[in-house]
Amino acid sequence: MYGTDALGAAISRSCRLARYLERRITETPELELLAPVALNIVCFRYRAGDDAHGVNARIVAGPS
Repeated sequence: MYGTDALGAAISRSCRLARYLERRITETPELELLAPVALNIVCFRYRAGDDAHGVNARIVAGPS
C-alpha cells in the first residue's frame, strides 16, 4: 500500500524526530538523557530532585 519509498521516508522522519527530541532534552535542565540516540528510541527522565524515581515511575504509569 505504501511502497518502499514511503516506508523509507516514514522511518527517516522517525529517526529525525528522535534526534530532535535528543537535542531538546539536552537543552532542558529538567530532563536527562539516559542513553545515546542511535535510531528512533529516546530514553530520558525528568529530574525531580529527591523523589526522581517516584515521579518518573508515576509518569510512566500514566493517570490512575
